[in-house]
Amino acid sequence: MRLKVLLTGQDKFNHEPDVEMLRDKRWFHFAQCATDQARLACSLERFRIAHGAYPRTLEELVPDYLASVPRDVLNNQPYLYVPDGQSAFVLYSIGQNQTDDGGTVYRPSDGTRRSFESKLRHGDWVWSYRPKNTKP
Repeated sequence: MRLKVLLTGQDKFNHEPDVEMLRDKRWFHFAQCATDQARLACSLERFRIAHGAYPRTLEELVPDYLASVPRDVLNNQPYLYVPDGQSAFVLYSIGQNQTDDGGTVYRPSDGTRRSFESKLRHGDWVWSYRPKNTKP
């Protein structure tokens, strides 16, 4: 029952969406995205170790490193992936705002510290990897 409420925002006694449950749904989306990105990042690293560079596309990971490429839970499209040379990459979801911000993480313009809630609402959900000895 709790899973149904979490996924739909509704329960058997009150058929109106519960705002708190919908808020939980965003956490579910973020958690699923983070899980998918971790799987992809591990597969990308295994590919790099075997081939000396990251693949040009995520589809190159199939079938040796993944059975299939996971799809972004927010729009059911492939995750966005940008290899950066042979030793770095950016992997991202469009995020809750449903806009491709080019792999940009939300940062408030006034320089204040962003809350996790703000991160959920704005910008892309990004997993990037750059070895410590390289610069952007």
